[in-house]
Amino acid sequence: MSADVPVLGLMHPTCLLGDIAMDVPFSTMVVIPADKALKSKDLWRSIGQKQLFQLQRGPGMPYIPLDSRAPSPDPALLERIRLLEEENRQLRLALESKNTHRDDRIDALLTFLQSGAVALPGIATQRGPQAPQVASADVPTYIPTVITPDGAETRIEPKRAESESAAVSGASDKLRNLKRKSAAGA
Repeated sequence: MSADVPVLGLMHPTCLLGDIAMDVPFSTMVVIPADKALKSKDLWRSIGQKQLFQLQRGPGMPYIPLDSRAPSPDPALLERIRLLEEENRQLRLALESKNTHRDDRIDALLTFLQSGAVALPGIATQRGPQAPQVASADVPTYIPTVITPDGAETRIEPKRAESESAAVSGASDKLRNLKRKSAAGA
């Protein structure tokens, strides 16, 4: 059984047969010579793992790689492709027009903001070079003229403060009296 082995590549982009230094590109038929096919473990492993498809050659059957067979174009498919390309072109034009309009609005808004205009909800005011700019250090501090409201009374009654030594001696006297009472009662 010393026949060449025709195989078709099923792995993208190529299936490498390292032990015989050959590769089989995707969707391409390659004929492996019989002497290399007999000693290649990578060839039979790739066929078993479905990375390569072994072709069976019948009598009088030529080898035609899949890439060389050109499919006949379907007219309906070609028309559909043409319509989709036209629709894409129109959508691109509409998007460019919309982006240009948006860019114009952004530029107008930026110019308006740089001019110093301040917009409040419902009120439009213009602040220009005639309005004096006041630094925060120059802002006067607000001091009210009347600090206490009219009719408010305040009374301050000073309490007589006891000195610490008097408070301590008073506490010690009370403690002595308690000890005497408890000693007399016992």
